[in-house]
Amino acid sequence: CLAAGAVLLALTGGGMGTFVQYMRAEEKAAHALEQERLANRRAEENEKLALERSERAAELEHVLSFQEALWREVDGTSMGVHLRSALLASAKTERRDDLEAGVVGVNFTSLGLGMLRENLFDRSLAAIAQRFAEQPLVKARLLQSVATTLRELGLLDRALAPQTEALEIRRRELGAGHADTLLSINNMGLLRHRQGQFAEAEELYREALQQSRRTLSDDHAQALASLHNIGSVLRDQGRLAESEQFFRDALEQGRQMRGDDHPDTLTSISNMGLLLQAQGKLGEAEPFHREALEKRRRILGNDHPNTLTSISNMGYLLQAKGELAQAEALCREALERSRHVHGDNHPETLAALNNMGFLLDAQRKHGEAEPYYLEALEKCRKILGDDHPNTLIAISNMGSLLRAQGKLAEAEPYCREALDGLRRVLGDEHPDTLIAINNLGSLLVQAERHQEAVTLLAAAEPALRRVFAGDNSVRLASFLRNLGKAWLGSAQPRVLASAEAKLVEAHTLFDKMRGPAHKDTRDCVQSLVSLYEAWHAAEPGSGRDTQAAEWKAKLAAMPPK
Repeated sequence: CLAAGAVLLALTGGGMGTFVQYMRAEEKAAHALEQERLANRRAEENEKLALERSERAAELEHVLSFQEALWREVDGTSMGVHLRSALLASAKTERRDDLEAGVVGVNFTSLGLGMLRENLFDRSLAAIAQRFAEQPLVKARLLQSVATTLRELGLLDRALAPQTEALEIRRRELGAGHADTLLSINNMGLLRHRQGQFAEAEELYREALQQSRRTLSDDHAQALASLHNIGSVLRDQGRLAESEQFFRDALEQGRQMRGDDHPDTLTSISNMGLLLQAQGKLGEAEPFHREALEKRRRILGNDHPNTLTSISNMGYLLQAKGELAQAEALCREALERSRHVHGDNHPETLAALNNMGFLLDAQRKHGEAEPYYLEALEKCRKILGDDHPNTLIAISNMGSLLRAQGKLAEAEPYCREALDGLRRVLGDEHPDTLIAINNLGSLLVQAERHQEAVTLLAAAEPALRRVFAGDNSVRLASFLRNLGKAWLGSAQPRVLASAEAKLVEAHTLFDKMRGPAHKDTRDCVQSLVSLYEAWHAAEPGSGRDTQAAEWKAKLAAMPPK
């Protein structure tokens, strides 16, 4: 019995061990199942959270895109039209005609822009700062959109703060090579460019090009924009030879990537025309200007800002070619449309005012030109500042107009202010600076302050010969004529040979580039007659009387004025 009991005990003990192992396995399986359930639940929750985040991101993107589209479509012109209509509609019928007559001359586009600035942009910027302080990239995107709109509306000073902050955020959060950062770098360059800060704009454009080539590609949109922008700022600094390759590369890549009719390609075409025109290659420039104008009218419409630029450019080219009647029609159209589209105070309107005055001045319609020049100068000083290149050109134009009217004492302060400013802002050898030197020299000759004129002009001759060579030699001819007259008027026989050399060279250039009937060519011939008569008086028997007679005969044979 004892033995049997021992066996039973042994069997019972083995069964208990197996049971314990079974129970432990069951516990492990249950735990594993619970862990699997928890994992599945967490996965479902994460998936749901990811979906919610994706939906919120899509919703935010939709809101941001909607807001950006609203800012892009801000239209001071339409608002001005509605303002005028609402004002007239509010008047009683019997007084409406009087009210309509009373608002003639009021630019409702400018009023609309003022209201937009105060009631839309200022409030929008305050809301962005408050609501998106913890979302820097969203904040930067909205700030960039506002800054771009302000810049395009011509509100340059107001655009600076949001543009600066957008760029700072994107540099910090995304790095210099991110596409969004490059967009802000280029836009900061555009703003500085329009403000006349050419050196800073060039630095920004070059940074954008370098970074886009490093992190994106040569044919990326940002690289293409940078090529175009660098070319523009180099042209505006008078560095025409440097700018040409950038413009040609931008145009070639634009045609290949986007086609001949894309708005950006049309901008490259327009800029190529401007460059060639600045180089004095008027015949080569004309097809580019005509292509840009025709396509912009057809694709963008007559009132698109880029179309207005092309209208103005085409008018300026025709004026340079001497086709003044056609030029005047285009310049008037550009100015009228710019007032309507941009308002009275936009930089493009100010440029159109200057162009209109310049055209009338070239036709010797000085009285008609004066109000355009005065309005342009007053508003350039107020809106762009005294040191903006466009303001300095407006000052120079005012001096030239007064000089042409014979108001030399009134003209001189303008001429000197323009020259001093252009030297300070653009440098001694910028084309606009050299033109200002020639303008002041011409005034001094007219005032019979010949030695002052010689001192001023002779020092600038080497730079003028470098800058205004080849197709641009007509400007050199004008300078040489003034320098020759200055030497002639100094009443020193020893410099008559120098005067002769300058006047003969000027006559040759004018005769070739403007023709024998042009007033500048005639003026050179008249100066040469005076030169040889003075030389004969100083050195009788030297044969100078014969030369005077020869030039008199040429003068008599010239077509009438």
